Amino acid sequence: MGLENVSTGGSQAPDSSLENTNAPAERRRGRPAAAVPEAFATVLADYAGRLAAAPLSAQTRRTYASKVRQYLIWLDAADTDGDPLTEAAARDWAVRDYRTPLTAVLKREPRTVNNALAAVDDFYLRLGLGPAAAKRAELPKLAPRALGRREAVKYLREVEHRPSPRDRAIALTPFYAGARIAEVVGLDVDDVRLSARKGSLRILGKGAKVREVPVHPPLRAALTAWLAVRPTWQRPDLHPAHRSRQDRRPEPPHHRRVTQPQTWRGQDSGSGNERRRRTAPERP
Repeated sequence: MGLENVSTGGSQAPDSSLENTNAPAERRRGRPAAAVPEAFATVLADYAGRLAAAPLSAQTRRTYASKVRQYLIWLDAADTDGDPLTEAAARDWAVRDYRTPLTAVLKREPRTVNNALAAVDDFYLRLGLGPAAAKRAELPKLAPRALGRREAVKYLREVEHRPSPRDRAIALTPFYAGARIAEVVGLDVDDVRLSARKGSLRILGKGAKVREVPVHPPLRAALTAWLAVRPTWQRPDLHPAHRSRQDRRPEPPHHRRVTQPQTWRGQDSGSGNERRRRTAPERP
């Protein structure tokens, strides 16, 4: 039986294509947009017109228009002081009040709240009032990424290949003691306290804060080897870069190069000093 004899339950124009016949109607994603109160319909339409001419991506335009729509719906029901669309002070108060239901009632994430406030700021900029004086929601601080297990192994193997005991001590201090480069530069010989089985480092950190850090066994071995061969220079710093009569320490970039394995063999380990600091193993 030929396809032309199959009844489809309806007529089809001779020039219509098969894909057009079977293609489903385009469906709109998400819920339909909430109706804007009549008092703000013209304001939203004017903003949408200005937004269409702005050098922004289509996604940004849609997001801003949606966020401003939500703000105007809230504004219609809110008990505001003054006119937030014409008075700068009333604008600031309204935006600050709008932030509260976003965080406390709707429980939006800080980034979502800040995105909504950015859209409202854009709305007021195009309205001619300028952005509102309202603080953004504080974003949670993320812990710096530490070295992965494989990266840590590669780093320690590269340190083992360093012929200089001084360089090995420098490279292992951030890894095992969690010291910043500037803190490694600031170490004096007197800051290293080693015994047969234990040890500690006196580290001067940011804000002139001093902390005592237990020395991990591999770091203690590296420091012991370096102190055993360290020349008796008339200098207090633990890791002098070169013989010098000048009473100054080497610049941090010198030590930073020592803690970058990719500079030793032309390899790129992709690991920064901040990540090595966060990879220090448990103390003994």
